[in-house]
Amino acid sequence: MKSHKVKGSIRYLPESLSVLIVFAVLTTAAYAQTATQPERLKHTLAGHSGPVRAVAFSPDSQTIVSVDWDGTLILWNALTGEVKRSIKNDRERFRDVAFSPDGQTVISGSLIREGPDRFSKVGLVTLWDAQTGEIRRKFNVGPSPGIFPRSGGVFSVAYSPDGKIFAAGTLSATIKIWDAQTGKELRVLGGQDEPVESIAFSTDGLTLASGSNDGALILWDTKSWKAKHKIKLNGARVRSVAFSPNGKTLAGSIIPLSGGGAVKLWDVETGKESLQLADSEKQIAIVAFSPDGRTVANAVADNTVRLITVKNGEILTLRGHTRRVIAVAFSPDGRTVASASEDNTVKLWDVSDSRTTR
Repeated sequence: MKSHKVKGSIRYLPESLSVLIVFAVLTTAAYAQTATQPERLKHTLAGHSGPVRAVAFSPDSQTIVSVDWDGTLILWNALTGEVKRSIKNDRERFRDVAFSPDGQTVISGSLIREGPDRFSKVGLVTLWDAQTGEIRRKFNVGPSPGIFPRSGGVFSVAYSPDGKIFAAGTLSATIKIWDAQTGKELRVLGGQDEPVESIAFSTDGLTLASGSNDGALILWDTKSWKAKHKIKLNGARVRSVAFSPNGKTLAGSIIPLSGGGAVKLWDVETGKESLQLADSEKQIAIVAFSPDGRTVANAVADNTVRLITVKNGEILTLRGHTRRVIAVAFSPDGRTVASASEDNTVKLWDVSDSRTTR
């Protein structure tokens, strides 16, 4: 393994109910029988000065972008682990980052720091040139009238699959939608009651999912921008949402008020829960599908990443971080998982074998 220094579970639903039941049993048993795979570590990316909040791959799997709580955005060569660009703004507290579908633009969401424990009423959505790191556009995101009037900031960002629009989930409990070509704000969705922790577009672009601290998960029709389903989870908050590659299943990482974490699956068409996966005594911050939909990565608060193979319920535990894992992402080619942690590093793991990708 190399170190570079600068300066659970989600899936396509099986076709039969019997397979669902068997998989649920296997998942429960496998958590007690996980295997550690330290030899899978390919690179440790150590260029951040604060907890790394989010990580994403470019569509061609060649570049990684990561952002931290101390205001640093870094573009990495995904093959070598070397830094391509490092950008620092001490006032920004980054919360999320993503690539545009064509790989030419990086979008970030952040809060603005005005003091050690004080934030501005305005947060930022920023569009960056993915090659040069130059800022293309900035959008101020302030509080919505009557909702958290002293709060401004962005918790989550996402591009639509066709790249025509992008969205931001905000601290003030709204979702803002912009035209990607003109930068014009198209609309504001206000169905949540607390900060929107996570948003995701389905692969066909017809649905936008949002999860909030209010324990509500909403599926939005992107043609009418009306809520198709609003799923209420009592005594919990939705930390992360992700669609299966075929767009038929939605996963969410759930943090109950009583503690611990779980991953649940819902049928996108009906909005009904189809299965609960990956109960954990520790919080599960983020969930991510593999490109083929057969493996799920969970970022867990016990400093590990857990990979669940749907075919046989096997769970691989990736150990190497020294503090809580905050985010995970699969490369589009399915060969690598990136994990971001409070230990200020990003780690790249080899998941190219049949146990995790086929």
